Amino acid sequence: MLAQVKEVKAKDVAEGGLPGGLAEYMSIIKSKKQWGEIGNRVANGHADMSEEEWKNVQGYLRKFFDTAKEMEVVSKAFSPDEQKAVAEVAKEFRKAVKAIDKPAAAKDWETFIAQHKVILGYIDEFQDIRAGKKKLQSNSQSVPDEL
Repeated sequence: MLAQVKEVKAKDVAEGGLPGGLAEYMSIIKSKKQWGEIGNRVANGHADMSEEEWKNVQGYLRKFFDTAKEMEVVSKAFSPDEQKAVAEVAKEFRKAVKAIDKPAAAKDWETFIAQHKVILGYIDEFQDIRAGKKKLQSNSQSVPDEL
């Protein structure tokens, strides 16, 4: 059975908390792990999931939606092109998280899992941008080597 998420207020840095940006990044990592666990549970244990467990998944989606905002906060340290790319990923992530609520409500595990993979792809795409693995098209004009 999925555990319910308990909201915990972040500690100030002076109290041993993480600095801004890093705290959000760690939250994204945690959310990705939890999302993977939910996907595993639905894929492999959907037949045993109770009504309450499906409702917990829907409740988690409300919190998970905020992962897009955390992506945008982390991206403030990125280049302008990377920030634009993250803004687009976050926008698509929000749409996908909203959309997956319907199959969760209907207990349609097959559609849920298909959409789950798409959402996981958005988190992976964010991480690729953060790690510099994704080549971005710059809108700026390149200066020729020879003038």
